[in-house]
Amino acid sequence: MNLWLEWANDWVSPYPFRVAVLESNHDEPLGQWELTLAILGLSVTLLWEYADTPLKADLRDMLADDKWLEGSHVYMPHADYQAMKDKADAYDKLQAGGQ
Repeated sequence: MNLWLEWANDWVSPYPFRVAVLESNHDEPLGQWELTLAILGLSVTLLWEYADTPLKADLRDMLADDKWLEGSHVYMPHADYQAMKDKADAYDKLQAGGQ
C-alpha cells in the first residue's frame, strides 16, 4: 500500500487554468485511486495504490527486462530520419578512412 502526494500549479502545467475542481478516479486494473483538488490554479493530487494487480506485475516485468525493446518501433518524420542516417553514414566513412 502506497500513498503519493503531488503539488502542482496551472501556470507551469500544460492544462487549462482551473478555478475549482474536485475529481476522483479509480483504476482497478492498476489498483489505485486518485483524488485531485484544485483551487485558483493550485492543485493537490493524492494517489493511493492499494493492491498489487496482474497488470502491475506485467508492467514491472516488462520494465525490468530489455527484451521488449527488440520488438518496439520508433516513428519519426522522414527529414529527421534522413538527417540521422546521413550522420551515421558520414561517421561510418570517417571510421573506414581512419583504419
